[in-house]
Amino acid sequence: MSGSNGSDTFKGLKFHQKLHFKIIVLLVLISAVNYTVNFYFEKTNYGELERNITEITKSSVESVRNIVSANLKLTSERYIKVLVERIFFEQLNFLKDRAELKEIKEPSKIIDFCINSKEYQSLFANADSGMTKYGYVTVSVYDGPKLVLVVHNKKSIIGTDIYELVKKLSPADREKQQTEKFISRWVNRESGGIYYEQTATFKDASIPAEYNKKYAYQHWGKFNGADIVIEYTTYIDEFMKAVNLIEKRHQETIDKITDCTRCSFATNISNYLYFSLSLTLALLLISFMIIKSYFITPLRIIASGLNTFGAGRLDEPIESGAGGEFSVICASANSMAQKLRDTLHSLEKTNAGLEEKVNERTAELAESKKMLEAEKEKSEALINNMLPQKIARRLMDNPEQTIAEEYAMATILFSDFKGFTNLSESSTPQKLVRELNEVFAYFDGLCEKYKVEKIKTIGDAYMAVAGVPESSETSPFDAVEMGLAMRDFIAERLKNKDNLALEIRIGIHSGPVIAGVLGRKKMIYDIWGDSVNIASRMESNGAAGKVNISESTYKLLKNRYKCESRGTVEIKGKGAMAMYFVER
Repeated sequence: MSGSNGSDTFKGLKFHQKLHFKIIVLLVLISAVNYTVNFYFEKTNYGELERNITEITKSSVESVRNIVSANLKLTSERYIKVLVERIFFEQLNFLKDRAELKEIKEPSKIIDFCINSKEYQSLFANADSGMTKYGYVTVSVYDGPKLVLVVHNKKSIIGTDIYELVKKLSPADREKQQTEKFISRWVNRESGGIYYEQTATFKDASIPAEYNKKYAYQHWGKFNGADIVIEYTTYIDEFMKAVNLIEKRHQETIDKITDCTRCSFATNISNYLYFSLSLTLALLLISFMIIKSYFITPLRIIASGLNTFGAGRLDEPIESGAGGEFSVICASANSMAQKLRDTLHSLEKTNAGLEEKVNERTAELAESKKMLEAEKEKSEALINNMLPQKIARRLMDNPEQTIAEEYAMATILFSDFKGFTNLSESSTPQKLVRELNEVFAYFDGLCEKYKVEKIKTIGDAYMAVAGVPESSETSPFDAVEMGLAMRDFIAERLKNKDNLALEIRIGIHSGPVIAGVLGRKKMIYDIWGDSVNIASRMESNGAAGKVNISESTYKLLKNRYKCESRGTVEIKGKGAMAMYFVER
């Protein structure tokens, strides 16, 4: 009975007065406060994590971007240097092949040809093979004191002296154009690159207004003695296209990572709200453990992985077992690292290829230089063999000059072989030439020993002179010593019966001569004058195995040598002349 009354009593309570309602309200209030507090702190923490991840990502990507940008810039500068050197040698080969420029030395004529030759101008129309849209080539020729533009994309200033153009620039424009650096390079003929800002004086109307900052590389060289400078100019906005593209891709990657992180945070906070509303205080502890396990740990792994990327270790992917959005973040970050690694690998390959090409080109240039130097040495050796070294140097310095000099005192030597015509008829040509070559080669060595200049050989005759082209007070003694040595050498050869029975006559005379070079082809150094004729008469009127000297030579050396007077001998065209046989 009483139980029934109690039940009725409880039934009389309104719903909001019942304990379980209050418990429900209390739980709801606790859950709401708990949710609000947790929601506030979690939102703050997640916001901080989001900012940290974004900053870490930006820092990592920025570091990689800077490395890539620096490598691209260096690679591009090397490419432009090689390009300018190639353009220079291509136009140089073109100019060398032009018959009308073969003997042209005047810079003004070279300038006129370059400006008016459509074929020459077309060499630079697409010099960089389309690498840039607005890059162009400038060619200038130095015609002291002017440096004249012969190729430029702004046609109105072709033919103008660059020095006059830069004089008209305002101080501000001169600073933008880096004018002082350019003038220094022009004056010193110095090759190299310069960054500067272009002004209206040199800017063509077809160039976009926002394109101002430029990079130019100059290469100096010569053609027919004239100084020529080739300059390739490109705008930095084009020059850095690859860097700008990478920066754009990097920003896109950062934005994608940021969006994914923000989306992931929003989703997880919403899920957390629904779970918090339906869980009790016990669930809060579980939630905390879940948050720690599924949020904080993966974020730390991602942050650590991004730091690894920032350190340059792009081949170490982020490993996360959390799944969900964090897996997407890890995959995006790993994908970014893979793309950056591929880009760096590609750049390394490109850089290696360019370096290899540069090395190959450098080796080719070095080999060409070595070959040119070898050919130059051969040419100089050949000229020195044909002409006295002093005369050869003068001709190499000025091939057009006429060389003819008077010498007040020289000593001329002639030699001939008695009965040589009969010997040549009784001997084979090969034996005759071989023995003559042996004898004359020995005579050449005597010329070097006694500082006597060989003039020429005519058949079996040998002609030399002492005191020319270098004057010498000992020229009579040098010539006589050589003549006696020639006589002794022939006498020694006669002891060998296998040799031809050569008998030598030697004539020497001292007096004034004129010496010089004849002709432009097959040049020969020769001497002229009455003294030459007298020396020839001394030889023809001498005796086999003797050195026959004139009276003028006798007077110069009578105190040092034994001289046997022959009296006077009638000489055709000269009358009676005193002659002497000389011995040591």
